[in-house]
Order: sequence, then structure tokens, then C-alpha cells
Amino acid sequence: MKQKFWRAIEAYRSSGGREEHWRNRDALDTLIDEILDKSEALKAAYDVWQDKTEWVQETATPRELGMHRADALKDRIALLKTRCDDLEAEAQRLSDHATALREIAGRRGKSVMPELVELANENVALRARVLELENIKRLVMRSHAAKGYYHTQIATCDLYDACGLANTRP
Repeated sequence: MKQKFWRAIEAYRSSGGREEHWRNRDALDTLIDEILDKSEALKAAYDVWQDKTEWVQETATPRELGMHRADALKDRIALLKTRCDDLEAEAQRLSDHATALREIAGRRGKSVMPELVELANENVALRARVLELENIKRLVMRSHAAKGYYHTQIATCDLYDACGLANTRP
């Protein structure tokens, strides 16, 4: 397109006769109109893109600063696709688990609800035990990191309290 435009300009400049001059001018006018139409279409497309992707600019995360809108959109779509795939896999896993539970219930001829309640209670108890052990670990680390005799005694008393052992605080 660019070469065609420059050839038309050169033909217009070098046209010697009056009739040829006007013919070349008409061709140049037509070419300029085509270029302007194309640029207006590109500007309209650009304006639509800007309008439809303004929300990307407004909701940019710090990681997206300096990125092109299209790249930010691509990253967001990839993240959402990954999350969607993970959720679909989790839904399938839960569906398979529910099917297995229904089969077990069908073989036994009774509800599996009491077993599920028992499992849920065991899960709660295990979570509580994990929290208790994490607290004891934190207290042991605090006792180990204590500087000086007094702070070591205080940290050790806290550890004894967590374990339910008798102690006398300094």
C-alpha cells in the first residue's frame, strides 16, 4: 500500500501533460481516500478496543503494572482457566467419592451418615491436635531462643503450662 502511494505521488509530480496530470491526480485522490478510510476503520477499532478493555487498566494488580492490556488479559484468562480446571478436577473427585459412598451404602443397605459424622468428628479432633502440637512446637522454639536465665525460665513455664505440667513461675 505504501509503495503504491509513493508511486502515485511520483507519477503525479512527473506528469507533464495537463490531461495526464489530472488523471494522476484523480488516482492519487482515490488512493488517499482509501488510506483515510482504512485509517478511520483502524481508529474506530482502536477506540472500541480501548473502551472494552478499560476495566483491565482500572483493575490492574501490581504485577500487571507496565504490561500491555492484551498481555494482562492473557495472564488473567490463563489463571482463570487453571482455576477452572482445578475446580472441575475437584468436582469430579467429589462426584467419584459420592458415588463410592452410595455404592457402599447400597451394599450395606443402610445410610452412611453416621460414618460420615464420625469421620467429621475425627477430622475436628485431629485438627485440634495439630493446632495443639503446633503451639507446643512454637513454645519449644521460644524456649530454645530465650536469652538469659529469667527468660528461659518464663519460656519453660509456658511450655509446662501447655503440656499441663505443674510449675512455679519466677
